[in-house]
Amino acid sequence: GEKEIVRRHWDTARRILDWAREHGDRDGDGYLEYLTKSPKGPKNQGWKDSGDGLVDAHGGTVSVPIATCELQGYWFAPQQLMGVLAWFLGQRSEARDWWKSAGALKERFNRDWWMEEEKFIAMALDRDKRPVRSIGSNAGHCLAAGIVSDDHIPPVVGRLFAPDMYSGWGIRTLSTEHPSYNPVSYH
Repeated sequence: GEKEIVRRHWDTARRILDWAREHGDRDGDGYLEYLTKSPKGPKNQGWKDSGDGLVDAHGGTVSVPIATCELQGYWFAPQQLMGVLAWFLGQRSEARDWWKSAGALKERFNRDWWMEEEKFIAMALDRDKRPVRSIGSNAGHCLAAGIVSDDHIPPVVGRLFAPDMYSGWGIRTLSTEHPSYNPVSYH
């Protein structure tokens, strides 16, 4: 209930989200993508940032720029939060805009990332906007962020706790059924 604290950081929060919208959405499709500009920078900049952290269904590398599923969740959640906070500050029009933007992202995400055959969320979209059809823990971040539609939640949770994904000690970062699965690798 401390409006002054929210007001003190409001411009910074807005500038961060403006930056993400302007510079994170590299091709203007409404999704955030990443592409390392430095020759020494890491290729993968998502939840799994190692060189082999993001692989296609055959174990190959994914072409950049990459839009990971968890990055979309990380983009969805702050838009919703900004909507709530704008409403709290009495900025009703801005609140509606943030809330609509988050809702539109969620709708597109559940259309474009959902793999009907696998009943799971694609790990990413590659440079050509093709789904990366690997089963991994990235989808758990989407659940936590709230971007997964209600009808997709049960199959995603079920898959995360299926034997190929759940070790008994925790959720694996990559399915044991994936050709690149290696129980002693970083991922």
